[in-house]
Amino acid sequence: MLFRSVYARNPGRMIYTQEEKDNIAVTLGQSSRTTRTGLCKGFKGVKVGLWDVNHILPQLDGFAARLNSLQADFCFQSVEVSAPLGTWRRRSGSGGHNGTYINGAEVATKLHDHVVSLGVNRLICITTFGLADNEDQGLALWNLDKSQMVSIVSTELIISESDDSRTYMNRFLANMLVSALCGADGHAIPPKDCPNYSPTENIGQIDPKSHLAAVVGKRTLCPVCSKTFSKVVDSLNKILAAW
Repeated sequence: MLFRSVYARNPGRMIYTQEEKDNIAVTLGQSSRTTRTGLCKGFKGVKVGLWDVNHILPQLDGFAARLNSLQADFCFQSVEVSAPLGTWRRRSGSGGHNGTYINGAEVATKLHDHVVSLGVNRLICITTFGLADNEDQGLALWNLDKSQMVSIVSTELIISESDDSRTYMNRFLANMLVSALCGADGHAIPPKDCPNYSPTENIGQIDPKSHLAAVVGKRTLCPVCSKTFSKVVDSLNKILAAW
């Protein structure tokens, strides 16, 4: 892989764009972690690969092990993916939004072919990058993959708005995983503590602190969703209650 370099007054110093620095960090991190691809081998339920894209979750194996110990419908394991060049390309925000964002649909399209090779049914990517779809920016979860093979979770909000992100990270991730596993269809009708509740207003119109409180709060499946996912409702609620 070639990285663009620019020489400043010190000809021995290489200057990289922020995107290139992030790509380098991801590449170097991949060589230092072991993928436990055999953990869910032979499992009869839904196998879920968790990819810590930016390597900020040293506790991910322990997180997966706790979820696996609580229920038997889903098997979680950490994975690594050799993503195609440009997968995590970010664009500047629009409509008055600051920062840069990845487009969930574009990322998922590039990762589809990797899911089966990982030996999992679902791939959930966890990244620090800002996340957007074609209509909104600042998403915590992108889950619009029609095949429901790839979902993307962004920790940008919890890292930028929380004074103690470590305290809330596990609960945030558990909430997002259950939302992802329930599929793309949410509901705008309360109760708001259901993981599938989705407000009608754009994320950009919601106060960041209020958004943070919503995504890290304790959640449980509402009666309607409990009926819809009756076969796995106990497992999903156990995941939600893990932290």
